Amino acid sequence: MMRRKKHTQTSMKHSRNKTLCLLLLLFGCLFPALSTAMSTMDSLVIHVTLMHNGDARIIERRIMDVDNEGTECYFCLYNMGESHVLNLRVTDESGTEYENIGEWDVERSRSEKTNRCGIVTKNNGYEVCWGLGAEGKRTYTTEYTLTGLVRSYPDADGIRHIFMDCNVKPKPVFAHITIEAEDSTVFSSEHCGVWGFRFGGEVGFYDGKIVAYNTESFGSEGGLYVMTRFDKGMFEPTVSEEETFEKKKEEAFEGSDYETDSISNWTFEDWCSVLFVIGLFAWGIFDRIGEQINLWRARRKLKKNLTWYRDIPLDGDLQEANKIINAYRYVGSNDNNLISACILKLINMGIITIEERLNSKGKIKPNFVIHPLENANELPRLLCTIHDIFSNAAGEDTVLETQELRQYVDAKCNTSKMESFVSMLHSKTSVSKYKNRQDDVLQVFGLKKYLEDFTLLNERGVKEVTLWKDYMIYATLFGIAEKVIKDMKAINPEYFRMDQIAAQMANDATIHAIYSTFSSGAARTAARRAAREARAAGHGGHSSWGGGGGGFSGGGGGGVR
Repeated sequence: MMRRKKHTQTSMKHSRNKTLCLLLLLFGCLFPALSTAMSTMDSLVIHVTLMHNGDARIIERRIMDVDNEGTECYFCLYNMGESHVLNLRVTDESGTEYENIGEWDVERSRSEKTNRCGIVTKNNGYEVCWGLGAEGKRTYTTEYTLTGLVRSYPDADGIRHIFMDCNVKPKPVFAHITIEAEDSTVFSSEHCGVWGFRFGGEVGFYDGKIVAYNTESFGSEGGLYVMTRFDKGMFEPTVSEEETFEKKKEEAFEGSDYETDSISNWTFEDWCSVLFVIGLFAWGIFDRIGEQINLWRARRKLKKNLTWYRDIPLDGDLQEANKIINAYRYVGSNDNNLISACILKLINMGIITIEERLNSKGKIKPNFVIHPLENANELPRLLCTIHDIFSNAAGEDTVLETQELRQYVDAKCNTSKMESFVSMLHSKTSVSKYKNRQDDVLQVFGLKKYLEDFTLLNERGVKEVTLWKDYMIYATLFGIAEKVIKDMKAINPEYFRMDQIAAQMANDATIHAIYSTFSSGAARTAARRAAREARAAGHGGHSSWGGGGGGFSGGGGGGVR
């Protein structure tokens, strides 16, 4: 019995080992197929030459590492409408020209497809195909004519084409598109527009040509969607579409970051207004001259009637005071002093304090500490916005360091808040607005004159010490803070030793670090918004990962199969 039991156990053990060996053998057979690397593409370079009738001669060069999987390389051109693919020609790195066999049979073997190319005709377009041939480093150059790439719209001519679909596999590491005219027509933002979708990169006008390329990996979702607009008369397209280009552009913008009040949202009345403005362009020049004359007269009248004003003007409305200051400038406006004055106002209110704290490097230094804002609904909106930005940037420890503020204002997720602040900050006005508000103007500039003559107070006695902190705020708004604080210290040096808040407000080193970081961040936000608006107008710039809807031609997949 013991022998039979032992024999049975041995048989079962041999059976298990045999099964295990079979499984390992099967896995070993499968493993090479599982571990074989897929074909990859190093680069895709596309050169498009536009003919006057809207047709295009397109040359695409693909540098690839080809493995033993698949039989052919292909790309789809779907949603082509009246456009057709003609005169296909394929060559490889050796200069061998592939035989164009016309209608392509995707079921043929790899060897049967080697050195051959062709087209699969579909109901909604075409598939351009050629054989992979040998493994290794390969360069395939495809040339073909695409009719009707430039299409006529009622309001413009344009291209809306997918040069590489999001479903292409493999995708290139680097892609570059150049579009130029056959007759040497120069493309520029003056007569054209260009936009890119579904990839991270750049689009624009270079040396009279339209150029697009990626600067980020395409990943699994990326593609090459390019849209261009041409003024009427630059081409005579043979293919037309009924909808306007602006309507198509609006559809393409959906889901993109080309966010702006662009002309795609304009109504008929808006266009009439534009024509009216153009018609009055010459009058506008004379009007500008007249405005400067009115400003000169207003400044002359102000100087004649100006006297000291000792109180706080406009019930302490810093932004309105800043508008008056800017209205009386001959050239430009300055809102940087307003930012600094608002920071001082928050310090004066005790909402910001300067305290000795450990910084991120473990050193004890004076830092801004942001406290809760009470009765926010009773305070100017600009002050509340600055406090909100500072508080969010400081985080849970409420200590605001310059690095934290810089990271916050530059963070993409905070773009909307920063742009809202910039719009609020840069509010424009003109001297004509204050024609019937001369008392307000005299108050603002009267206080400025009073602060400029501050040292004369030593002879008259100082009755306004209770307003000194407010004076420091307005001196900052006027851009004369350094002089006024120096005068104050000369008149009453004990004041800054006895009043902690006044001492903090005079601490230029700590305040300047935060002010300069914040104001430069606001300037960068304004510049980015201007750049985005230029992008949305078609002047070039960063492409958009989103958008690209509205039925572009081309696309539908491609790669190796």
